[in-house]
Amino acid sequence: STDPNGTKLRRFKRAGQTPQGQHDPSYEPLRTQLLAVREAAGLTQHDLTERLERPRSHVWKSETGERRIDPVELVRWCQACEADPLGVLATLVRAMSLEPEGS
Repeated sequence: STDPNGTKLRRFKRAGQTPQGQHDPSYEPLRTQLLAVREAAGLTQHDLTERLERPRSHVWKSETGERRIDPVELVRWCQACEADPLGVLATLVRAMSLEPEGS
């Protein structure tokens, strides 16, 4: 599959294994939400990286699923984008509840 920018996402599946963590398709709503929040703030990945005081690859890896983002990081991401963390979380929960079972 690809991310919203058309970049091919790597999948790490072996026969008989389920996807691990961030590579599980159920993480897609989170990745989509991270990108939407940043873009709504009018920030580039580089801008957000500077606001978060993280390495340059941090934002890209979070948005493409190369790394997980924990709840504290989600709140900081939202704050850096001047977005309401509770609103973002509510949107994420709604998006996840609309997913078909087994996704």
